[in-house]
Amino acid sequence: MNLEKEFSFGDYVMWFPKGNKSHLGKFIRKWFGPYKLQYVLPNNIVLLVIEKFETNPMLVNVNKLKSYKYMESKV
Repeated sequence: MNLEKEFSFGDYVMWFPKGNKSHLGKFIRKWFGPYKLQYVLPNNIVLLVIEKFETNPMLVNVNKLKSYKYMESKV
């Protein structure tokens, strides 16, 4: 069974930071985001940004990401 995650440009994802201590408590935030996926690079690396232009984008391995269902408001 292949469990590889597949993301594409424009997807919204949540990020689990390296070294995050998940045993710190029940109400501590474990996943951060949502982040918008800007680029998909080789070797399961993606570039994440918070807004359209981010001064410090992050390179993250897909193993630290999960999908986020983004609902745009219809105003």
